[in-house]
Amino acid sequence: MLPFLAFLPDPVALGRLRVALRMNAGGPPESALVEVRGWNELAGAARSRMPELAVVDPCSRGVLDVEACAHFRLEFPSVVLLPYGEFRGTARDGLQLGLMGVRHLVMRDQEDGPAAFAYLLAQARAEWLPTRVFTAIGDLIPHHLRALVHEVVIHGDGALPPARVAALYHRHPNTLREHLRAAGLPPVNKLVVWMRLFRAGHLLEDPGRSVENVAGALAFASSSGLRNQLHRYAGLTASDVRRRGGLDLLLTQFRTQHLREYWGPDGDTS
Repeated sequence: MLPFLAFLPDPVALGRLRVALRMNAGGPPESALVEVRGWNELAGAARSRMPELAVVDPCSRGVLDVEACAHFRLEFPSVVLLPYGEFRGTARDGLQLGLMGVRHLVMRDQEDGPAAFAYLLAQARAEWLPTRVFTAIGDLIPHHLRALVHEVVIHGDGALPPARVAALYHRHPNTLREHLRAAGLPPVNKLVVWMRLFRAGHLLEDPGRSVENVAGALAFASSSGLRNQLHRYAGLTASDVRRRGGLDLLLTQFRTQHLREYWGPDGDTS
């Protein structure tokens, strides 16, 4: 499970976040929360820990810190930034944050009750990587497999054994195998690799991340292991991915292989 970061100087706000995490069934545990004390520490934690979401109070000094938010978004576009605080100039603040790609914010004392806050956390997290994946290749995934693919994307920070994927599908492994074959999708082991590569491509879009850090965060044995799988499955180097579009490039390669019905260097299309 990738961590959440929190830059919330007010202990009351931090406490409300912790309560919301405890209510968010199926989301990250409270133990996944990493607290930081400033924007520099937030950037350092984002660089080393590979979070999927950062909850920050950009108004802790009384006004919206536009420059700090913009700098963080520029360096770590793969991290969902969820502002939480007292937005006194709400319309203007919301517009400025929206221009940076921020889709949600949490209003202090209005939307930070346990249930409401937990819902907003879940919404922000749900829009992280799966949205990009389904926008690009959703037409290739039949309706009955979409929930499974979503789960495999979400759990792509570590290897998933085929039996675990079948359990997520609530079907026998043989049934899953046949459904994937009928849809023209890769076998389950290769599907898991591709979803992990999507996550790697998404992270490699961030200038602040190294290949070594991405490999470690996604539980590859080494950076060489990540590089080898990029080459074997997608025919790309890590430099290709970083330079030529990150996740979008990998999604294009996936679509190409789907059209060719070719899912690996051994020619296995079963």
